[in-house]
Amino acid sequence: METNFTTKLEGIDIDVFGLETYVGRKQNHDIEAVAIIDWDFYLDVREWGVKSIECYANHIALEVTINWWNDDDSVEQKTLTIETASIEDDGWQITEYTSEVSFGDVIQPNSVELNFDTKEITLNF
Repeated sequence: METNFTTKLEGIDIDVFGLETYVGRKQNHDIEAVAIIDWDFYLDVREWGVKSIECYANHIALEVTINWWNDDDSVEQKTLTIETASIEDDGWQITEYTSEVSFGDVIQPNSVELNFDTKEITLNF
């Protein structure tokens, strides 16, 4: 059984926090973001039944494009790329929330929260 998956999320499925402080600019802007998530589904089985069902992110690649709107209606654009793996100590922490997963539901990442203040990437399954 295949237990490694890749899920792509974008648009309203990605929330970004603390970006203004990170880039040092508090100007009128909008954000476009795309996340590619490599993750594993793990089933811990015993002779008496299923002990646990777990989901773990192995690697996350995020691309965040910021569009700043100037007073003259011109647009400045900057793209940030963030890549991290669960085994790397690069300052970013990956947290998986699986408490909403229940039998009969599709199991996959449904949304991403990217927090520049805490350097945390939260996956909601």
